[in-house]
Amino acid sequence: MSSRPTELPAGKPRREVVGELAEAFRRQDVPAVLLRAPGVEAGAAGAATDGTWRHDLDVLVPRSAREAADRAVDGLGWRIAIGGRGAWSQIPTVSYHWEFSPSLDLHRGFPAGPLPPGSLRRLGLMLMERARATACGIPAPDAGALAVFSAIQAARPGPFREMWVRDVGAHLDASAPGEAERVANELGVRAALRWAASSSDAMRLPTGRAGPVFDGIVRRVAWSALTRVRRAARPRRLGTWMGGIPRPGATIARSRFGGLELLSGPGAFTPQPVTEPMIDVALAGLPERGGILVDVGTGVGAVALAVGRTRPDVQVIGCDVSKAGLRWAERNRERLGLANVRFLRGSLLEPLGEDLAERADVITGNVPYVPERAFGQAYRDRDGTVLGQGVDGLDLQRELVRTSTMFLAPKGRLIVQSSIDQWEFLATEMAGWGFAPQPMAASSFEDAICWGIADARRGRPFGLFLPDRPA
Repeated sequence: MSSRPTELPAGKPRREVVGELAEAFRRQDVPAVLLRAPGVEAGAAGAATDGTWRHDLDVLVPRSAREAADRAVDGLGWRIAIGGRGAWSQIPTVSYHWEFSPSLDLHRGFPAGPLPPGSLRRLGLMLMERARATACGIPAPDAGALAVFSAIQAARPGPFREMWVRDVGAHLDASAPGEAERVANELGVRAALRWAASSSDAMRLPTGRAGPVFDGIVRRVAWSALTRVRRAARPRRLGTWMGGIPRPGATIARSRFGGLELLSGPGAFTPQPVTEPMIDVALAGLPERGGILVDVGTGVGAVALAVGRTRPDVQVIGCDVSKAGLRWAERNRERLGLANVRFLRGSLLEPLGEDLAERADVITGNVPYVPERAFGQAYRDRDGTVLGQGVDGLDLQRELVRTSTMFLAPKGRLIVQSSIDQWEFLATEMAGWGFAPQPMAASSFEDAICWGIADARRGRPFGLFLPDRPA
């Protein structure tokens, strides 16, 4: 068995995405301003510091141009868009993620949460007025204006404070002496600039708390009151919405997966590009006509729906324990109008009946497999979609291997997602259950699509079903 995988393509460079954005905005006649573009020839915006893997680029467009801006960005090759749907359509920011990198926060109006949209309109106008042409094709404001913008973003409660504070320092170093202070004073936000510039004070503040923004007493009181309301809001996703920063798992998201656009929301895992090669491996294991595919850990139905759309003659069953995930899966199925796909709730293969014994041509499994040690004990897997069970994270995979022998037809395929390092151990255990493990189908970073064929020459415990559990 070869362990040499076919690697998935690398992501686009930032400058290429910025160039595509510039052309898309030009075609839609969208007046856009570039606020962050580390390493890109983008004037002062290119001097921003490297952010996290979830935050690379920031672009501001007027609220009046939001529909045209949405059309422009929708025509590009992003894979996941977080925000802009449901209640989040009222929030200025939508976060777009390309395959592996980079990411873009598109602000349709100045991002000011937990203040209501439009509260800091003067700052947005200031950024637009001070923007000048750049080599990348999107205008950018001067360093003094960007220092003020970054300071306000640092003061907002959210996960990117350290990045924004570093940006403040970079822009202050690049701006004319006193220019950022003068701009902040005119706009009544000198408190934010001074606080963010004293990086030690800003860094000590927990991410869920807000820093100072306004100079005047009335606006200071309003800011303080709204930040307290946001912290106390229940359910938590209401507080996240008030904060105005779209986050995976807390916001309605769109995923481009296997030629489909799928919706996911709070409590459901957003489909990732690394899983997409599972579709081709699954399709290759189906008979020319008809067939049965079972998708375990289906989540919002990504693999099940992609196969069902490609092969309407195949009976597709998706299984998951997550009520939230299955609600989104059913919504996606209805949107796509796929009558050959159905979803069942339960752990692994427990929802299947004996009528499917030895009949499944393919079983796909994307169940949690990341060991706890990878993220540390402080990590909270709120929705149970990331951390695997057992010391090595593979206990769910092992149980799937064992129970799949009851449902796979001879020479049927079991396809799973795991980390590259886990596959050697899992392949050995699969062989012990009568599978012929195959080379990795694809890999990216640490994750891989792996599979095995049920070997008809070896005895397997067909027909051994789990006892009924009391309701």
